[in-house]
Amino acid sequence: MEWQQDREYAMSREVSVMLGRLRRRWRVALLAGVVALATLSCARGSYNDLNPDPGENLAEQNAADRDREREMRRSLCPAGTTPCNGECVDLQSDAFHCGGCGEVCAPPGICDRGQCLAD
Repeated sequence: MEWQQDREYAMSREVSVMLGRLRRRWRVALLAGVVALATLSCARGSYNDLNPDPGENLAEQNAADRDREREMRRSLCPAGTTPCNGECVDLQSDAFHCGGCGEVCAPPGICDRGQCLAD
């Protein structure tokens, strides 16, 4: 009879240990779910940011993006200069960018106030 009590005690002990493990797993799963929901609720943007409305004019959006990029690049150069091919140049006096990017003055290569001067 004593062995039966020992066996019942051992079984009840095993059940207690298993229930404790199960509770811990549920707590971990619940915590992971709460963290996932919190992360998703804090995410910026929306579904429409990734999938634009088919009625939107993509050409106009692209042009606006190019304008914003041009303005951003322009703000990276010192006052009086313009970005051309990765460098800041003065369109008023640079013979290789006279009046505009890539506008090269013919020899003698003099640029004055954005105009190429000829001899």
